[in-house]
Amino acid sequence: MTSIGDMVFSSLVSLGVTGSLVIGGVNLMPQNYEGTSDYFEVHAIDATRLGHTASLRVNRSIKKPVEMSSTVRVMERGSVGWREYCIAQGPTIQYRPDAELPDPVTLGWWTWGKCPTLPEGDAQIWTTWTPQMFGLAPVSYVVDIPADPE
Repeated sequence: MTSIGDMVFSSLVSLGVTGSLVIGGVNLMPQNYEGTSDYFEVHAIDATRLGHTASLRVNRSIKKPVEMSSTVRVMERGSVGWREYCIAQGPTIQYRPDAELPDPVTLGWWTWGKCPTLPEGDAQIWTTWTPQMFGLAPVSYVVDIPADPE
């Protein structure tokens, strides 16, 4: 009889633990799912080559405060495709709706002073913002910068 009682008790405990885990897991998920675009969107980025550097025009929206880190890769055209010329990892900062970009946005500012110059020839700037909030996806944008026509 004791072994049957132990089995019943074990089954009830297992069901209780399973139920608690399911309820706990549901409570961890946001009730009204929000995507990255509910916080941050990049509409367009244009760049103008200025010799060995660039000036950027950034059209983005910050709708709600969100902490993000970002990575910028300056790419050069190689013989078989794009290759990394320089990479800059930015700190995690809070993006706020009232934040304003400097005028102008220079390549040096965009890369925290780590990649202030462009390679010779065609170039691209690949930027990825990574939200630090669970469930929000990274946002990436690529800007083409043609070679200097000289």
